Amino acid sequence: MIKAFLTALALSSLVLLSAVTSFADAPYSKLTQVNRDGKISARVVYNFWSGEYPMPVIDLATEIGGNSAIMVEKSFNNLGQTALCTANNGIYHPWSKTANSVKNYLSIVPLQEYRLLKTMNFDATVYDEKTGDPTTVEIKARKSDLLTRVVYLSEGYCSGELVLAPKLKRAQVDFSCDQVEDVTLFKKTAQSQDDEFSEQWIEVNCLEGFTGYIRDQNLLTSPGAQEGRILGYGEVGPAE
Repeated sequence: MIKAFLTALALSSLVLLSAVTSFADAPYSKLTQVNRDGKISARVVYNFWSGEYPMPVIDLATEIGGNSAIMVEKSFNNLGQTALCTANNGIYHPWSKTANSVKNYLSIVPLQEYRLLKTMNFDATVYDEKTGDPTTVEIKARKSDLLTRVVYLSEGYCSGELVLAPKLKRAQVDFSCDQVEDVTLFKKTAQSQDDEFSEQWIEVNCLEGFTGYIRDQNLLTSPGAQEGRILGYGEVGPAE
């Protein structure tokens, strides 16, 4: 279970962060520019679908096998440059164990970031650069430090990048989403966006040799696609 806001802090944690560990395998997000209907805006893109039970489950012709032609975008930033892509049939979902052509699952959401109003502790998962083994360390954040690119994980927990002053050290941290709603602990920055923009994408390795992008809802309405089923936590199956 994700843990957050534990008690004591070891000062050696900050040395560990900068010296022998890596955040490369943590949930990854970045700020990007997207153009929708001629309007360009800054958004956050990250490499998973959020939620306790991410939806939808997309069954792309699993009964037939083989592959299908789908229409993909060359970029999720600027739409309209499309191409036919041959993709392996299978179940398309982060929990899928069938063959498919997925390179990555992506979500695009508004930017949410906050300034800390008090000193507090965060948990961060760091990875040994040699072995890749994860370690949880506690980080002390102070008033005016920045928590940026906050995204929802599941079960009431969020993830974000903590930027520590004055040297701008950065760490990926997990925490209870309720915490950032506490106006005595956090204040939204002027850059935060309050709209409900939300998209889910699949990055696809096309058999033609190029990479394309398709929204979940567009793949679900592609020829031969049906909505699959969630069979249990972490398990998905084909359409009935």
